[in-house]
Amino acid sequence: GALNDWLTVDDEPALAPDTFLDYRFEADGVVSYLNALLPELRVDKRVSLTPAGLQVEYELRNLADRPRRVRWRLASELAPDYTAALSGGRSTLVLDPPAGGALAVRNTRTGAALALTPSRPWTAYGLAEHLLGLELWAAFEIDLAPLAGEVITLTLSVTPAAAP
Repeated sequence: GALNDWLTVDDEPALAPDTFLDYRFEADGVVSYLNALLPELRVDKRVSLTPAGLQVEYELRNLADRPRRVRWRLASELAPDYTAALSGGRSTLVLDPPAGGALAVRNTRTGAALALTPSRPWTAYGLAEHLLGLELWAAFEIDLAPLAGEVITLTLSVTPAAAP
């Protein structure tokens, strides 16, 4: 799956990615996911296509008159140039060294890559191996002031395979 979100608010248990999820297709081609049923916290996730991949904008809004602490874990299974991974196996996919905040999975046979770049630094990240993909996870810790919000933008960009 792509761009799955687990949220932990204050000291409550983590919420699964599909908790209270609602979505709508907007006129400009954007898909908007809304998680508004958390007590005193609203999360709006807007997914847009770009020429190089996807842009995902998260707006977190604290509706309470007290500070809130949000721990957020995002996970995506990435397999750039999947066809080459089928013939070459999972070992053809590697995590490139982080650069400029970006985390990228690259196909060593073709050079194709998928990079995830946030508008703010990750607090942690890691990798899990799957049959023909790498699940990349990354985390943020966000402190929201009373009645305040924050917007975080993630860009998932595609680097095409090298020409033969």
